[in-house]
Amino acid sequence: MQTTFELEKFEKILEALQSNRMGQYKIERTICNATAKRQASAVELAKRADVVFVIGGRNSANTRHLYDIVKEICNKTFHIETADDISVEMIKDSYTIGITAGASTPDWLIKEAIHKMETMETMESLLAKESMQLHLGMTVQATVVAITKEEVIVDFGYQSEGRIPFSQWAFDATRESIEQEAKVGDIVTAKVVASENQDGFVELSKIKAEAEKAWETIKSLATDKKVLDVKGLSAVKGGLTVSVNGVVGFIPASHLELTRVNNIAAYVGKNLQAEVIEFDPAKKRLVLSRRELLKAEKFAADNSLREEKEARFQAAKVARIAAEKVAYESINEGITIKGTVKKITDFGLFVEIAPGVQGLVHVSEMSWDRSKKPSDLYKEGDAIEVFIKSINQDEKRIALSIKMLTQDPWQADIENIKEGNIIDGTVERFLTFGAVVAITANVEGLVHVSEISDQRVNKPEDVLKIGQKVRVKVIKVDKKHKKVSLSITKACYDEEKAEYTPFLNTNPELSVDISEKFNVIKTE
Repeated sequence: MQTTFELEKFEKILEALQSNRMGQYKIERTICNATAKRQASAVELAKRADVVFVIGGRNSANTRHLYDIVKEICNKTFHIETADDISVEMIKDSYTIGITAGASTPDWLIKEAIHKMETMETMESLLAKESMQLHLGMTVQATVVAITKEEVIVDFGYQSEGRIPFSQWAFDATRESIEQEAKVGDIVTAKVVASENQDGFVELSKIKAEAEKAWETIKSLATDKKVLDVKGLSAVKGGLTVSVNGVVGFIPASHLELTRVNNIAAYVGKNLQAEVIEFDPAKKRLVLSRRELLKAEKFAADNSLREEKEARFQAAKVARIAAEKVAYESINEGITIKGTVKKITDFGLFVEIAPGVQGLVHVSEMSWDRSKKPSDLYKEGDAIEVFIKSINQDEKRIALSIKMLTQDPWQADIENIKEGNIIDGTVERFLTFGAVVAITANVEGLVHVSEISDQRVNKPEDVLKIGQKVRVKVIKVDKKHKKVSLSITKACYDEEKAEYTPFLNTNPELSVDISEKFNVIKTE
């Protein structure tokens, strides 16, 4: 007799033989005691279970006999070889699940099957069998019973207590933060997400309950285009995930700032404000943007800055006008006043002669020497004295002069030069109608082309050279227009005449009136 043969059947066969054929029988029981005990335990298990799984190889006689024994008692019995053979339909509507195995079935295979059944997604059926009032997705009001190292234990009126892991309490919850937020006895809203675990707790989520309510709130806020407070969760490809009232939303990288963002991770954990740009509750899709808010903030900041600048400008303008009024009342035309060079240009100097009041020293009023540039004579910050030539308060113009504080060197030199004087000069430059000759360091005169030579001269440079020393006679002095007319020919004539006049005076008989000679020539 096989050692794995069912003991009860063996006893029945033996009884039948002894009834039909009386006599002496030698009985050797070869059935394994361990097998007998396993079969007896399987029978008891089958009586209590709604479904029984017999684990073992399909070619194992031991396992097949065990399956047959259990099948006779529990109709819903399945012979499986591995955990992969278990399906949801096998345990549907079952409250109690029994597991047994053949003698040669390894322990790890049994543990694997148990683990799969514990973690299979059969929550709805398991919850339905426990209570018609409890189902996946339902929202419950729960009372905090205890806070452990990893979870919050709550009582929500069910036969088993609920468990809310820290990760399902809030996105960044820790034991310390929860203990500050919640106390034993506090009421919280949670959502059923799984049936009783191996420790007997129903899995709950506070985050999902809040998220469900938040979707409705967000829908209203999105419709009204309200600004939402969000918190950065994690940097992902293309942008930043954020928490919005318990709902996870997404901000594209291009909508985080007005400029390119290179380090999205820097926004993790930060509290931000954003607007909804895409909202689909059915797909649980929430896309937000900060761009329009940032544009509005920038516009407001720029506008505020402009207003501040304008206010400062107007205040400065009022102060300047007041200061100018006082300054204009303190100055008059014709006075000499001290000032500071504020700006140097090619056409002159701007000199501050009172707080906020500046006048112009035109280049023509800087020096009697017009060959000098403003930058050759002065630099910004120089303290100088100026003469006020004129004041136009309506146009805010003040004409100043520096050269009027000194004597005109031309006028000083011209005092020593009289019409008729013959003096030395130097050819400075040529004009089409004559030559300019310097007769002092500050006075120049014009020798007209007709006064250069007794002979006809087409161009001055045909006769004279630049730098050439010449004797000239002062024909005319125009002090008003600062002009001097000179003659080379008259200077020569006068000097020649001066040479022979003394001789003629000592020999009067040789003196002939030139005019008489001309008359004689004309008569002839």
